Amino acid sequence: MIAFQGRQKEVRRITSLLGPTPSKRPRIVAITGVAGTGKTSLLQEIAAVARRSGYRTSPPVHGARLNALPPGSVTRQEPLSTPGLVLVDDAHLVTPERLHALIGAAGERTDIAFLLAGRGTTPAAADRWLRPGGIGGGEVVHVSDLSSAETHALVADLTGAPPDAHLKALAGQTRGNPRWIEALVTGLRDEDRLRVADGYSAVTDCRIPCRLRATIVDVLDLLTPACRQMLQIAATRGCVHPARTPFMLSLLEEGAEAAMLRQVGRTFEFQSESVLRVIRETVPAPMRSVLAREDLPAPSRPGWDHFPCLPSPGGGDGSEADVEQPTDQAPVEWASLTRTEHAIARLVSRGMTNRQIASRVFLSPHTVNYYLRRIFRKLDIASRVELATLANTYDPQTAYSGTVSE
Repeated sequence: MIAFQGRQKEVRRITSLLGPTPSKRPRIVAITGVAGTGKTSLLQEIAAVARRSGYRTSPPVHGARLNALPPGSVTRQEPLSTPGLVLVDDAHLVTPERLHALIGAAGERTDIAFLLAGRGTTPAAADRWLRPGGIGGGEVVHVSDLSSAETHALVADLTGAPPDAHLKALAGQTRGNPRWIEALVTGLRDEDRLRVADGYSAVTDCRIPCRLRATIVDVLDLLTPACRQMLQIAATRGCVHPARTPFMLSLLEEGAEAAMLRQVGRTFEFQSESVLRVIRETVPAPMRSVLAREDLPAPSRPGWDHFPCLPSPGGGDGSEADVEQPTDQAPVEWASLTRTEHAIARLVSRGMTNRQIASRVFLSPHTVNYYLRRIFRKLDIASRVELATLANTYDPQTAYSGTVSE
């Protein structure tokens, strides 16, 4: 879990908003923020505070799962006897109708409060969850990126000592996003590039650690194909196209909510130089040279007729069809692999070495090795042979298990 730092004022405000309301309706509090700003950690912290205050809570319900649950099942659970706190994470994934039904199932029980957390670049993002379903009157708490001082405090928590000037500058490239900060520091530690001397934590070199690269690629994998390709093109050219159409604006907002972009006035730019560089590295070198010299127009409608089709990190064309769909017999652990992890597992099943795989997925061999360790942990296996067996059994895109030469 990301270290809980710099969110004390949000905790105080949210806890002050909970409790019975004067009107005959449940209390609703919405938390908005971009990906990686610690909204899930906030939910867990608020739940702990609420329990100490006499509330009964249940584990947070994920927005996508909530869509499949009966509307009244969450509020009728035994743990939510008076008073109760219902926690919903990734509320932006809940359909407005289901969210309205969930809150409506509480009836006039003013002793039940709803705490919803979802993505949004501004507090107004909560309107997309609440108002379409006819829900109003909720309080909104927006979670912003950490300030420089809070960033330095989080780095100190993670390293055990205040950062020196070089580490401060490196952490500053994260723009205060707790997820990027945690991935940066943990990656530096994994690669033995952190040291503590004279009471300060310092770095031995300023290369982007593999864990941060992998985290950025994971987030990129979860975006829609259109947004992912827009970011790859923008990273290759070093600038972001302005929003010329509502479709283009929706892609930019998706990138901003994923903490890949940030809005500066009326324009967008990459969250950090590290994000730009890692995304650019997912584009094959020949395609990078083509994009760098061609003047390609921005898309005017949903579709990429104006753009060349960029290969995804997995080697496909970046379309929805390229996303692995595990068979019905596949274990839950296999389904938990990301797009990049699926691609690496597939290439391992074909007998490729780390260096061969790296050339195919446009990552370094060291990063491929990091991904393999994560895959082994997720699948609870210890060898490439076991991974190849699973890939050949459960991955519908693994056509054969022979060796592929460079």
